Amino acid sequence: MVFAIAMALRLARFNVTLDDTEKPAWSSQFFTGMPAPAGAIAVLLPLYLHLSALDLPLHHALVPFEIVYVLCIAALTASRIPHWSGKSIARVPREQVIFVLFGVAVVILLLATFPMEMLIVLTLAYLAQIPFSIRRFRWLQRQDRVAVARGEV
Repeated sequence: MVFAIAMALRLARFNVTLDDTEKPAWSSQFFTGMPAPAGAIAVLLPLYLHLSALDLPLHHALVPFEIVYVLCIAALTASRIPHWSGKSIARVPREQVIFVLFGVAVVILLLATFPMEMLIVLTLAYLAQIPFSIRRFRWLQRQDRVAVARGEV
């Protein structure tokens, strides 16, 4: 229930800030809070662990950790923590198209073959990139402040 409420709060914040004209152009590279689809995938990590080849046992002693994890993901979705959006990915250079297509095909193949294990890896990779998102957001924020102080904007 807390996770659903966090999703509703995130949606409410999105609707309120939709018309904010004072946001700098670079801010479109980030979501405010964890996006709902990413939150829905990430919140199921305990289930992936139970259903994967790791075969994490279903034990009552793990329930408090799973509850804390779900609450943390809910907090990330309702938070103001910036998450990289991926909307700013430019076109892939012609020389690298084959490598990108190969990588996408490998990920899809692995997802089809080992779905739970790949969902674990992808979820952990997404959670691991959050600090880098925060760092990049703050760096862009500082650059923006410097440009405003210099009168460039």
